[in-house]
Amino acid sequence: MSESSIHIRIDREDKERFDAVCKQLGLSMSAAFNLFAQAVIRHGEIPSALTRQPTEETLEALEEVNSRRGLSGPYRTIEELREALDA
Repeated sequence: MSESSIHIRIDREDKERFDAVCKQLGLSMSAAFNLFAQAVIRHGEIPSALTRQPTEETLEALEEVNSRRGLSGPYRTIEELREALDA
């Protein structure tokens, strides 16, 4: 496989923070960009994880689940579950 270089411009602080995250993940910045490029090629678009931010409602729901608030059950029968869902 022949290789080619890409030159990009990035804010200095962003570059430093990006490099730190890559190092924590055991990746070089070059490897991280290659992973990104492969994902774009594979999907034919920018990966949705980069283009969609969770809504405030989603973040609140995740917090509720993670803190185990507002959970119900367990249910002994399917009827009990249906009654709870209909309530």
